[in-house]
Amino acid sequence: MRKFDGLLPIGNGDVVILDTDIGSDCDDCGALAVLVYGCEQCGARIGAVINDTDNPYGCGTIEAILSYYGYELPIGMTTDRGFMGVDDPVNIKYNKPVAEQFSEKFRKGELKTRTALEVYREVLKKAEDKQVVLITIGFLNTAAEILQAEPALFKEKVRCVVSMAGDFEDVSRPEWNVVKQPMAAKMFYENCPVPVFFNGVEIGNRFKTGFEVLMPKNPVSVAYQIHSGGMRASFDPAAVDFAFCGVGEDWEISDEFAVEIMENGAMKLHKAENANACYVRFASEEAIERIQKRLNSIYIQR
Repeated sequence: MRKFDGLLPIGNGDVVILDTDIGSDCDDCGALAVLVYGCEQCGARIGAVINDTDNPYGCGTIEAILSYYGYELPIGMTTDRGFMGVDDPVNIKYNKPVAEQFSEKFRKGELKTRTALEVYREVLKKAEDKQVVLITIGFLNTAAEILQAEPALFKEKVRCVVSMAGDFEDVSRPEWNVVKQPMAAKMFYENCPVPVFFNGVEIGNRFKTGFEVLMPKNPVSVAYQIHSGGMRASFDPAAVDFAFCGVGEDWEISDEFAVEIMENGAMKLHKAENANACYVRFASEEAIERIQKRLNSIYIQR
């Protein structure tokens, strides 16, 4: 377990990259709000936000939320054309109205995005060794792309990965973020040269967070209202919370394992000398309520 010691929580001077499938579910918006708050509290900074879907409204929503909190940051986007795009109404249920309402740059056609690979390279090259924490709360296509293109750079600059993926109540049950891009997940997780903390779907399923009362000027609140009526399971925000809290009063981790991704997106866990993964779990039943209260408090900060 010593290989996981000291990697988290995210702290002063760290650089965080958030890789998200923002669009089909609103909890990505909550995760971005938690990321902003966490960095402000501990002195870390957001290096970039990556949209791993081919959905421009996702980029517009990212910009809307960042600008709401006073940030202008690099936004990268997959080149995987058509993947989780605008043709499916599910993928634009909330991000289209949020982007159009809250992002002036998006409305004016002035929002500048670059390829995910370009943005990843730029942030990693500028970072110091082991300064970067990568948080993935979506599919693994863009993370796999940078790992495959720049394995040495990734290993040098990334300290660890926190990944909302998998189902650790039953790893044979394929989970959304893996099953939609199983080959990308396989490439990334089976070849990742740094430790991976999995935050499985079973975590977010235990409690809902969001906005009991609509905050009409807050794009995160509007996203939650449109998508889920204000409250939603806490898959992605919980993963970000763990990244900023680390192991302690509320969170603990499993024994280490090596992960194998099957063709259908299911996982197999193996004991191995090169094992570099673990999964996150609640430290106690009481921790669930504390995490829920913490996240809800962060959402309504401003």
